[in-house]
Amino acid sequence: MVPVTILFYTESSLAIQSEFLELPVTENGRVNIPDENKEGRTIVAVCRGEVEIMNRLGDRLQVNLFSQEL
Repeated sequence: MVPVTILFYTESSLAIQSEFLELPVTENGRVNIPDENKEGRTIVAVCRGEVEIMNRLGDRLQVNLFSQEL
């Protein structure tokens, strides 16, 4: 098992999201992501370890859209 942070987005959100998981590694060194962690997501990157994301694509877009609604 290896700790990883998965970066992904969904059809319902423009913002990149993340999830920290402990996942198995295959014989060829690739992380084996279970189907339930892939369903409804487009995975952008798999990073080794727990990653603290300070800014994401879409963060400011959501804030700006919310501000325009007020």
